Amino acid sequence: MLPRPRRASPSLAVCARALVTILLVAVPLAADVNRIVLRVNDQIATLFEFEQRRQARVGEIQRADLPPDRRQRLLAEVGEQTLREMYEELLVLSRANQLDVRVSDRDVDRAVEDAKASFNIQSDEAFRQALAGSGLTLDEFRQQMRKNLLIREVMGREVQQKVQLEEEDLRRYYRAHPEEFSEPRRLRVREVVVPGGPRAAEVAARVRDLLAADDQDELSALAESGEAGGLVQLGWVEQGDLESALEAAIWELDAGDVSEPVAARGGLHVVEVLEVQAARLLEFGEVEERIQRKLRAERFQSEMSSFFERLERTSYIVAQPPPEAAGFRAATTAQPPEELMSPPPAEQPEEPPAAAPDGDSGSR
Repeated sequence: MLPRPRRASPSLAVCARALVTILLVAVPLAADVNRIVLRVNDQIATLFEFEQRRQARVGEIQRADLPPDRRQRLLAEVGEQTLREMYEELLVLSRANQLDVRVSDRDVDRAVEDAKASFNIQSDEAFRQALAGSGLTLDEFRQQMRKNLLIREVMGREVQQKVQLEEEDLRRYYRAHPEEFSEPRRLRVREVVVPGGPRAAEVAARVRDLLAADDQDELSALAESGEAGGLVQLGWVEQGDLESALEAAIWELDAGDVSEPVAARGGLHVVEVLEVQAARLLEFGEVEERIQRKLRAERFQSEMSSFFERLERTSYIVAQPPPEAAGFRAATTAQPPEELMSPPPAEQPEEPPAAAPDGDSGSR
């Protein structure tokens, strides 16, 4: 069975990433199984389609390694989240029709090959078998891929093109937020702890001399005799990482200095400062990529919110949701938990998806 690609929700970059959004699951037949639960302009979703997606999502949550309380919360929200995803998808697909977006068979062929590569499937027959394990035929999968490509094209035209950043935008943010790019003073240290006892002060003084002389053999001998603990590398520490007494004793030391014995948890601590890194402001070049990711994500989310607001204002929407999805218009599209994700297919947008704006179900 094919694993579900990363972030396979039909909103935004979500929709673009979703290779197998619909897993066909057996749904009990009922008289109203094909009734329309959602209409957006010329696009519709049926109760049958809703149940397919809902049950697939329930299965993923139940199979995932999640804390019980988180699993319960996700299951409680699954109906609204499922219909929310379908709603956003219909909004975008309707917009694709308005823009007369077309996807060629060659584009679909390439997308199918990318899907095979992302799942490390080598042959067509193995791919058909994997699809069959999810209840899909190759034709059904190609239809889903065509829809995903339509959504990606709309996103590119309506959202991605507006997410543009100049270097001056990044530098302006860097100048305005120096606290985000400042590294505090930190020390690289190692220590020996001498357990309490009548000779503790004497042994600690000896340890201090041995640390200063870097006499590893004598330090090991003291550890073997049980008079002192072994030499422990604490690595890099910042203010607040150590007990207050230890921090006060070492914080103004220079590289190569050894502290006086300090009473702290476990006995007398003797700490050597191996290296000092002064507080500094990171150079723009060191953080440029980080700033770009942050600003692109924020701008992408803002543009997505505006995009869905505009679609909602200008669309004819009729909703007759099942009871468990009644609040779908007020829900936000949630990122699936990491436990439900597999690596994303190639050539997908990196920006996180944004939720469509809130609203009440009904018609307009």
